[in-house]
Amino acid sequence: MNSRKDLQATHQIIQLLEFSKNQSECDLDSLPGIYTVIDSEGQILKGNRGLGDVFGVNHEMVLARNLSSLFDQTQWEAFKTKMDQVACGEVVEQGSQIDIKDSHGAVHHYLWNIGLVGQRPEHAPSLFSIVGKDVTKLLHESKIRSRMEGELNTAKLIQDTLFPDPSGTFGESSVAGFYEVASECGGDWWYYTQVAGKVYLWVGDVTGHGVPAALVTSAARSAVSVIEGSDLGPANALRILSRAVFDTAKGQRVMTGLVASVDLKTGECLIASASHEAGILIPGGEIAGIKDFVDLSFGPTPPLGLKRDVVYQDKKITLKPGDRLVFFTDGIYEIQDRDGKLWSRQNINRTFLPFVQANRGAIDLTDSVRKSINDWRNGAALNDDVTFVAFKF
Repeated sequence: MNSRKDLQATHQIIQLLEFSKNQSECDLDSLPGIYTVIDSEGQILKGNRGLGDVFGVNHEMVLARNLSSLFDQTQWEAFKTKMDQVACGEVVEQGSQIDIKDSHGAVHHYLWNIGLVGQRPEHAPSLFSIVGKDVTKLLHESKIRSRMEGELNTAKLIQDTLFPDPSGTFGESSVAGFYEVASECGGDWWYYTQVAGKVYLWVGDVTGHGVPAALVTSAARSAVSVIEGSDLGPANALRILSRAVFDTAKGQRVMTGLVASVDLKTGECLIASASHEAGILIPGGEIAGIKDFVDLSFGPTPPLGLKRDVVYQDKKITLKPGDRLVFFTDGIYEIQDRDGKLWSRQNINRTFLPFVQANRGAIDLTDSVRKSINDWRNGAALNDDVTFVAFKF
């Protein structure tokens, strides 16, 4: 009776072992890449479907093959050297890249892990478990990504040349600004130049950011380089810019823009806007608070590039000594801290206030805004490009 139970138990154990073996075979066959067991000469003793695919045969047929046939002589010698090192108990770097050729002659880049199978009795031949992972696609994508990163870095270097020095002085007057991108290249742009006793200030913001937006800013800067020596007035300058943006983007992208000119002798200031964020006039001298700031808003105006020929209008104000003009792009309203809280218009004005009350210049005001933004963000990514420009008369 006991013998019969023992026989049944033995039979169940054999069935479990057979099931486990079959399951292991299925798991090995389903492994991505190559799994094989070979002897020291490369003769294949076991192989999965991945190995069969490389040979171009049913995986059961690989047992008649030698792994060395997948390599050229130099590559096989390198592979064999690593096998010998493993057999001698040396530590071998896992994930070594050695290329192979498939049945069609196509070269594949593989990372290999080589290990011994079990404990080798003295004088017994070594058996090796080999795992190979095809990284051809990964390396190809890595090369493409590296090339794209290089091209983006080049584009960024080129775009950086579109901007002026961070600050400039014109007698008693001064200008300063900064620009920070949300990605490798951006769609914001600012500039200043002196023409016939006047300082011209330029600010623009292309829809979106990245390389396409940067190309539009390049077109705008090229147009400015042609007209910056002429005292055309802000409205006429925007009309020419709109044509340049339209010819470049064909209406697929538009750009908000603002141009201001300040007569350094009389303080006469003309401002024209192409759907751009309103600037702020901060009076010089003693001010009571934020309520003294003047919003330089316009009515609805078309952005640059929406049509080829657009007419803009100049708005005239007169600056007094100590007055400050502040211009920026709408990305300043999208600045968030790590918790997603926005840096509001109130925070912007509060940042301005102590510096204008102390009658500080454009550079100090710009530096304080940059510091306030960085403190608020605390390392959080930008949602949009940010540009800020300050001018003190």
